[in-house]
Amino acid sequence: GMRSIATGFIGGACGDFIRNQLNKEHIENDFLEISEETRTNLTIIDRNHHITRILEEGPHISFSELRRFKKKFIFLLKDCHHVVFSGSTLFAFYMFCTTWAFIC
Repeated sequence: GMRSIATGFIGGACGDFIRNQLNKEHIENDFLEISEETRTNLTIIDRNHHITRILEEGPHISFSELRRFKKKFIFLLKDCHHVVFSGSTLFAFYMFCTTWAFIC
């Protein structure tokens, strides 16, 4: 397989939990620590297979945090052949890309 690195924004106790779980599974990671808490999403499936989703709003990412992530991301790209972006919506990805253009 190829070397993989999980990256993105992470913060608070939820962020610590995610990082610890990745480390336990020996999944390389290099996240940017942010001031707000990483969100939690919960899916409940009952006996009748009804699905209930509880989705928290994501953290606010400051322009300073975006600038710091841009530096980290560019550094991680230097030996990279492929990038996979994932998130809750294409709109979020669009906003990320359009905001990225304005970050020094």
